[in-house]
Amino acid sequence: MHNLVQLSLYIENNQKDDVIDCLLPLEYISGFSLSACFGYSRNHAKLDVAEQVAGGRTLLRVDIVHDSDDTQSIITALKGVNARYPMRFTVVSVMQQGVVE
Repeated sequence: MHNLVQLSLYIENNQKDDVIDCLLPLEYISGFSLSACFGYSRNHAKLDVAEQVAGGRTLLRVDIVHDSDDTQSIITALKGVNARYPMRFTVVSVMQQGVVE
């Protein structure tokens, strides 16, 4: 039985193409999803003026369900993507996965 986890990665919009290009060739993941989100932080010093006025910044969330044995390989591959800020991520266990037909 596989131990599935979901890696959620928070990236800037301008990193989207680079992250997609990084993930698509990885044979140990079957796919991933992207969704828009808005990130808030107490660390305002790194935000530009418009982001400071808005109170946060627009980000993309990349979700990758995969075998837990491959998590470190995915993170290592993502280290090659240039970033204005470090890419933050979380990893959570997947209790169940399926298809509703």
